[in-house]
Amino acid sequence: MFKFTPKQVIKIGSLAHLVEMFGASKEDVPEGLHCLVENGLLVKKGEFDLYLTELGYQKMHETSS
Repeated sequence: MFKFTPKQVIKIGSLAHLVEMFGASKEDVPEGLHCLVENGLLVKKGEFDLYLTELGYQKMHETSS
């Protein structure tokens, strides 16, 4: 389970699933995560903590709609 903002908790099976939620291929996990961080959709703190930004939350829901 990933906690994205204080108000939003979303269950995600894997990082591949997270990348797919943004419309990328699960085979592109490392590059996809890097791209999401570079574009301000995710914030990476430390080695394992990922946080979805408000923009990332909006984009994820646009893609899944």
